[in-house]
Amino acid sequence: MSILEIIILALIQGFTEFLTISSSAHLILPSQILVWEDLGLAFDVAVHV
Repeated sequence: MSILEIIILALIQGFTEFLTISSSAHLILPSQILVWEDLGLAFDVAVHV
């Protein structure tokens, strides 16, 4: 996964944190739509922090 993909996912997570949708869904949906690999739970936790 490139730095650009990580930045995009982090921005999506930050901007949508206040929504009532699952925080994990904010990371899964863009990855699935844009056909990016899933980096797993460790990446999810890092972006949430």
